[in-house]
Amino acid sequence: MKKTLTLIAAATLSALSFASWADTLTVGASNTPHAEILEQAKPILAKQGIDLEIKPFQDYILPNTALAGRDIDAKLLPAHSLS
Repeated sequence: MKKTLTLIAAATLSALSFASWADTLTVGASNTPHAEILEQAKPILAKQGIDLEIKPFQDYILPNTALAGRDIDAKLLPAHSLS
C-alpha cells in the first residue's frame, strides 16, 4: 500500500511539473500522512531532475492561501475534513 501511494504521489507530482524549466517543485501538505508520502517520492523525483520542497501545514486554509499567492506550486491534502 505504501509503495502504491508513493507511486501515485510521484506520478501526480510529475504531471504537475509541466514547466520543464522548473528545478524545484514546492508542495504544501498536511504533516501526516501527506508530507510523509511526499518524502517517499523525493528520490523518485530527484532522478527526474526535480527538487521537491515540502511545506508542512497544520490546517487546511493556509495551503489554499499559499497556492493562490503562488508561494507553493501544488498542495496535497485530504479531499474532505475528517472531523
